[in-house]
Amino acid sequence: MAFRDYVLRGMREVYGNVRPGIVKLVEGVEEVLDGGLLIVRLPTGYGKSTVTRFIAPAIKMAGSNYGISRVIHVLPLRSIIEDVYGKTVKDYNDYGDKLGVSRDDVAYQASIMIDEGRKDELFLSPLIYTTLDSYMLNFAKVTPYRTRYASFEAARAAIYTTITFFDEAHLFAEVDEAKAYTSLVTAISSLLEAKLPVVVMTATVPDGLVARLINDTNPLRCMVLTMDKASKGPDNIMGCKNVVFFDSGYQAGWVDTEAVDVKGDGTDKVVDLANELVNDGKKVLVVRNTVKLAVKTYMRLKEKLPRGVSVGLLHGRLTHGDRERVMDMLEKGDLNVLSATQVVEAGVDLDYDALITDAAPLAQLVQRVGRICRKRSKCSGKAYILNGDDEYYVKAVNGVYNINLVKETIKAVSGAGKVDWKVPDSTSDTSYFKLLNDVYSEYYSNLKIDSDLRDALKALDSIVTMHRSYAENVLDRL
Repeated sequence: MAFRDYVLRGMREVYGNVRPGIVKLVEGVEEVLDGGLLIVRLPTGYGKSTVTRFIAPAIKMAGSNYGISRVIHVLPLRSIIEDVYGKTVKDYNDYGDKLGVSRDDVAYQASIMIDEGRKDELFLSPLIYTTLDSYMLNFAKVTPYRTRYASFEAARAAIYTTITFFDEAHLFAEVDEAKAYTSLVTAISSLLEAKLPVVVMTATVPDGLVARLINDTNPLRCMVLTMDKASKGPDNIMGCKNVVFFDSGYQAGWVDTEAVDVKGDGTDKVVDLANELVNDGKKVLVVRNTVKLAVKTYMRLKEKLPRGVSVGLLHGRLTHGDRERVMDMLEKGDLNVLSATQVVEAGVDLDYDALITDAAPLAQLVQRVGRICRKRSKCSGKAYILNGDDEYYVKAVNGVYNINLVKETIKAVSGAGKVDWKVPDSTSDTSYFKLLNDVYSEYYSNLKIDSDLRDALKALDSIVTMHRSYAENVLDRL
């Protein structure tokens, strides 16, 4: 059985139908299995992050034909790893016999404890979910503390016999985070030089970032997969095969989007808006840019909303137990209102009626709005984007994001009014896809490579005899 058929058979076993874009994603993976870069641009909630749990059984079966033994799925946030790891364990428990895997075939590595027995610091399992920092430490020969006396070559051998997925890649490519982007493109370049397959995917990769990734990784073989209602484009982008398609069965995500002026830190406005929406029978997601604001908003909502309205809090500093309780309530639909931080932007499977959010760059807003009317075709969504020139509020935004990018985002969204946040359309002024390209038209030209870090990582990667102790000294210095 062909690789793609094996993967798609497993997906149909679990989900029934498979979306056309996921079929094309799997076909693209098969095309680069013997070495190459695949950049995937599919919308939020489309199912990109689920694909690796079905590719892993196929690699287990036929990966030796390509010199590949496992799948490493790199994600930007620990909270996402908790979510996708838990769902993969459930699928492997329920369908493992049919997929040809067991729950012991999936593991994770991050600076959290989810499942003591399945933390895999050396990346030896068939499927590993990990963060970029854990991945880069193993890439640079500095294994995590618990395995510091193990042979670092074990993790290196695992990395170099792997198909690697870098998911939600836009979060690795922020202009103010040169080290993250440098780490990303240096690792990809090294993997491509070794003729390994690499997949970079997210809903929010504008044309400018696609061009930068291709330019900075210099792949010998590459492919770009884009869902676009316009269904047309050049045959190649900077020498990379360009596959453009449209999924006519994918429902539009029209959401009335309004920028709302606020005073102070915006909490009073959030409470007022939430009250209106709750009284109208809506379930409300509130996203604040900092933990401090999310906690303050949660407390005020608990105090001010009508009796009987359940309010939850979700952020990255919760204990594992507290997070589990909140996620369980979300799974059951027991929270009318959720006050959260950016942890909901990627991988957390929420479905609310309305969003109240702090101002943020468009890529982040796409992810946040992607939690509105996520699973329902008949849903009248509403999104309020808080905006203000009050010193305190500007500090709350500017301390987290590039303020010029935020201003361009507010301008673009305000001009569009009703926005389709789900269906990509490069020709429509009201599609998030066109807005992304407009807002980020010049942004990625300012993306910097940290040359000292790049050169050090390349040296650590290429000089086989260079020991862990030297690697630690180098990374400490940088």
